Amino acid sequence: MFLYNAKSMTGIYFSTFVLFYLVLSALSNGISNSVLGFMTAFQMLICSALIGFSQETLIPEDKISLKRTMIWGILMFIITIGFCEFFGWFSQVKIWCKILFYLAGLVSILVVWLALEIKANFDTKELNDALKRFQSR
Repeated sequence: MFLYNAKSMTGIYFSTFVLFYLVLSALSNGISNSVLGFMTAFQMLICSALIGFSQETLIPEDKISLKRTMIWGILMFIITIGFCEFFGWFSQVKIWCKILFYLAGLVSILVVWLALEIKANFDTKELNDALKRFQSR
C-alpha cells in the first residue's frame, strides 16, 4: 500500500504542477507561447516523487498529526521552491506567476492536511460504528 499511495500522490502532484505551469505560462505569455519542455517535465516528475514519497513516509494514514503534517508541509515547500528556483521553471514568465504557484503550494498543504484529518475522522467513526454493531450481537 505504501508504494501505491506514494505513486498516486506523485501522479497527483505531477499533474497539478504541469497544469499550473501551463496555465500560468499561458496567462503570462499567451496560449501559443505556453510550452512545457521535456527536461522541465522530468524535473517536475522528480520533484513530485520526492513530495509524494515524503508525504507517505511522514504522514501515513495511521499516524496523522498536526506536527507530522507541518514537518511534511515545510519539506514540501522547500522541495518545491528549491526545484523551481534551481531549475528556473518560471524564468520565462512574469514574477506574479511564480508567486501564485507558491501560494497554490501553501494552499495545497492545508488541503492535504484537512483531507487527511477528515479521512481519519471518517475512518474512526466507521470503525466505532462497526465496533458498536459487533458488541450489540
